[in-house]
Amino acid sequence: SADEVAEIMKWASREAVGVLPFCGGSRLPAVSEDHPYVAVSTSRLSGVEIYEAADLTVTAGAGTPFATIDRVLRENRQWAPFNPPRVEDRSLGGLVALGESGSLWMGYGELRNHVLGMTVVTGDGRVLRLGGRVVKNVAGYDLIKPMVGSAGTLAVMTSVCLRAYPEPAVELVLV
Repeated sequence: SADEVAEIMKWASREAVGVLPFCGGSRLPAVSEDHPYVAVSTSRLSGVEIYEAADLTVTAGAGTPFATIDRVLRENRQWAPFNPPRVEDRSLGGLVALGESGSLWMGYGELRNHVLGMTVVTGDGRVLRLGGRVVKNVAGYDLIKPMVGSAGTLAVMTSVCLRAYPEPAVELVLV
């Protein structure tokens, strides 16, 4: 849970230990050998938490495989227009942490524009709920944008809310 991650972050802060958040581990960054760190898996932060088909929003744990989110959306003729390499094997948190959109960004915009909200745990163990679950949410500072693509350097993501789209009526590729 976010509270368990908060306890880990508080401990790491007190002990001056670095934290390396990961889920599947397919895109781990290099770590310094001269500084101790602890690896924190988000794989148990999994599952769709809130899905509002009528509002075109889905909130899921950071460890949720993107294939699971895609399956839930497609059951309601919706989708999330992101297609970086091996997207179906990646977790939602990992996808957002790296901020990779794939080639569909040209038509739908970058991933950072579709993240409506998230829950993160800061380095000192505070749990922050950023943004919301609605498309038009402009209250306060927009702290979501720097989180997307930060690779876990600013905070550990525990859940993410994404905007969904109706499936296209026709899909066509011209060569």
